[in-house]
Amino acid sequence: VDQFLALSSFCVLSDLEYHIIHLEKTWFEAQQYCRQHYTDLARLGTWTTSTVSKGPWTWIGLYRQAWRWSDGSDSQFKNWRSGQPDGGNEHCAWEHGHKWDDAPCSFKRKFVCHRGDSAVFNILSQPFSFV
Repeated sequence: VDQFLALSSFCVLSDLEYHIIHLEKTWFEAQQYCRQHYTDLARLGTWTTSTVSKGPWTWIGLYRQAWRWSDGSDSQFKNWRSGQPDGGNEHCAWEHGHKWDDAPCSFKRKFVCHRGDSAVFNILSQPFSFV
């Protein structure tokens, strides 16, 4: 059963609306889910790195094909963790602590979707513990 989560904060920061989804899916399953229920996996920029994901590792819409966003746009902004991306069989990106890391796309994680091109910025969250 899909879960839609309670609104915890609201601010106008960009032209996209963001939703943290607390279901664990592979990167490709997350992409499909976001495209079905929203617009796509999250496309991040300087204004979103400190506000989108404050919880555990979450998939974002970045994948390695010259590191492009899921919607096909170029990734001009980079926010990699030190030593990342480190390549190998790690073709997808996730975000945690406002930094990115590459990982195998088959890992199951929570993820961030975005909606629209001219909306407001919403963060949806659900209480969870950091263990």
